[in-house]
Amino acid sequence: MSENAIFDEQVQDAADKISALLRAEGELSSWQIKTRLHLSSSLMYLALGRLQARGLASLAPDQINYKVRSAQQN
Repeated sequence: MSENAIFDEQVQDAADKISALLRAEGELSSWQIKTRLHLSSSLMYLALGRLQARGLASLAPDQINYKVRSAQQN
């Protein structure tokens, strides 16, 4: 597997974990996501960007963090 494919898989895995967490919780801060899932900031923001681009999450600035809300709430 190429380095690019491995990287893409890591981003998708993080996005899947974030999406599941957001579906369960509804809304979290980016800091809560980072600490609960033990993600690096870079990986977390790449995964959040992917979720936002696909319409699965919305982000709103909240001081130094972001409020992240699932677009697939129960």
